[in-house]
Amino acid sequence: MAGEGRGTGVLGHPAGGIESGRLAELFGLLSDPTRAGILYALLEAGPLSLEDLTTWTRANPSRVTDALRVLRSARVVTSRKAAKTVVYSLAGDRVGKLLELAARSAAARRLRFRGMDTSQSA
Repeated sequence: MAGEGRGTGVLGHPAGGIESGRLAELFGLLSDPTRAGILYALLEAGPLSLEDLTTWTRANPSRVTDALRVLRSARVVTSRKAAKTVVYSLAGDRVGKLLELAARSAAARRLRFRGMDTSQSA
């Protein structure tokens, strides 16, 4: 019957309770190397200026500015004025947790690809 077998899903939300559009949007933000680099830099280093983010990502300032506009619009990055500099930060810890998980997953995949699988398989 419809609705039977639906239990608790990801992170304790009811199965199907997470809006798939928002989830796809969040993962879509990571599909661009500059945006992913900015988010990872903010996770690793904490609040950073445009100049710092340009250095971290090795992207030109206009590319970083465009990426920041998208990330701010999606409300995953916040900004604040510190003297004459604008400083950017992750907006909350949920994005940080997602990035940590994605980074661990990417690192594990890289090791398996290189033939250095460190997982314990039976």
